Amino acid sequence: MNLENLEFKYNGFKVTDEQHFYLSERLESLKEEAPYNSFLSAQFNLENFGYSGLIKINSSRGQFIAKASSKNLKSLMHRLEHQLRRQISRWKSRRFAASKEWVEMDRSYA
Repeated sequence: MNLENLEFKYNGFKVTDEQHFYLSERLESLKEEAPYNSFLSAQFNLENFGYSGLIKINSSRGQFIAKASSKNLKSLMHRLEHQLRRQISRWKSRRFAASKEWVEMDRSYA
């Protein structure tokens, strides 16, 4: 697992090795889908109701941000992942749509 360009913060609780490994794997998976050379920061907080979390992915192509809360960390991570994957998917579809327009425009001049 490559934890380069990943930052973790846990506030109000001590994370177990198992929890840290799970979160690290999920964040690494998100980082692989993000634009090249992105920096990912994740913050997890213990609240009265459970957990809250914030994940930011910063890249030269833009910023992706997810915020959520849940009673347990796995459910929280699932919610955060879902939000970020949706944002990344939209970014990819716009990116490839723009590339396709340029290719079609280029062909019209040939």
